[in-house]
Amino acid sequence: MGRFFEYTIFRHQALAEFDFVWRLDADIETRLDIPCDVFDIMVRSHAVFGYYYYSDFDHHNCGVFEGRDAAFRYAKERNFEPNHLEIMPPQSAYMGFWGVFDMRFWKSAPLLDFGDYIDELALAYTNRLGEQVFYALATSLFVSPQALHQYAGVGPFMHRGYEIIMGKREINHFNLIQDDVFCPEASEWDCNEIFVCTERNPRPSALEYDDDNEHMAEEKACDIVE
Repeated sequence: MGRFFEYTIFRHQALAEFDFVWRLDADIETRLDIPCDVFDIMVRSHAVFGYYYYSDFDHHNCGVFEGRDAAFRYAKERNFEPNHLEIMPPQSAYMGFWGVFDMRFWKSAPLLDFGDYIDELALAYTNRLGEQVFYALATSLFVSPQALHQYAGVGPFMHRGYEIIMGKREINHFNLIQDDVFCPEASEWDCNEIFVCTERNPRPSALEYDDDNEHMAEEKACDIVE
């Protein structure tokens, strides 16, 4: 599975015609509506990758250290400086249950070359390199953090009947964010761990987001290494 979602997916003919791909993990469930178009958010935020949950807990069984070492070697061999790999905690991962991809970026020559490099090392098999780790390595090599978008407000999520993210979005600010400024409609509800949801009072106002964030989004850079 890991190899498919970090390598094959960006080369599969069935996805060749699509500009964006939204991947949800198998058996994922959310009991709240998703009120915004996730692809429109990617366009408006000028993002190349959208995620919901970032983690830097102990992923020692997902090839984090071997993958990180390989990414630094790749940049050195290709004679370029990684964009922000240095500032990423060694165990960084964008959790794979939710990912939105701008396929023009993920199918670009630098990304495919990096994917080939990692695939030739067979880290998906020898060290169980997970796609969550690959997404963190690839984006930190080639783009600034401003080219990534974090979604919010549509949890809690269930996977095969078990909750994988705490229901209240205010818990754990480092990994989750409370509001998605490009989808204020998703911030109308506060939910606890047993899916009891109440309307937040006061609700965030979309007006406070419009001008500043649209202007900020226009400045997001996507400087892919040629």
